[in-house]
Amino acid sequence: MKGKAELKADTGRAYGMKYDAGFLMQCLLLKLKSSSTYNHLRKNNILPLPSPSTIRRRLSSSECKFGFNELALENIKKALANLPESERWGSIMWDEVSLKKDLTWHSSRLEWHGIVDFGEDIKGAVKSGIATHALVLMFRPYRGNWVQPFACFASKNAATFTILHEVKEKETANKTDKT
Repeated sequence: MKGKAELKADTGRAYGMKYDAGFLMQCLLLKLKSSSTYNHLRKNNILPLPSPSTIRRRLSSSECKFGFNELALENIKKALANLPESERWGSIMWDEVSLKKDLTWHSSRLEWHGIVDFGEDIKGAVKSGIATHALVLMFRPYRGNWVQPFACFASKNAATFTILHEVKEKETANKTDKT
């Protein structure tokens, strides 16, 4: 049912679709993996997929910034709160990925995208240059089948030991503050 698109009952228009948030996320992932497949499925009415502008509009309404994601940390806490203690254990994982160099001006927010950005959390970072790597921190419970990213940092080249150490200190402080 999550993936079903429903016609808006109040408008009576065939092109006015209301999409479930989970379905929109799946559409976004499909579009990111293969834009040509997405366009084929949409153009040939194989699936009732939203237009690319609908996906862009939904994405632009959500706040994406670098640093620790407080909402994700709160959701991790809520997900673990009702579990027995034996199922609350998990690991903090990190992965660093290479990014395509790209510097663009975001006119609605009046800011540059593509520059080095450690959020407001990391003070020792040099915040100059175009980002070439992203460091992502995730929580994975040992007895669960989910993974939740909770922080992302854009850096020029691979993150240094100093940055990793400061991220670890901040993450530990976040974890102890939230419990």
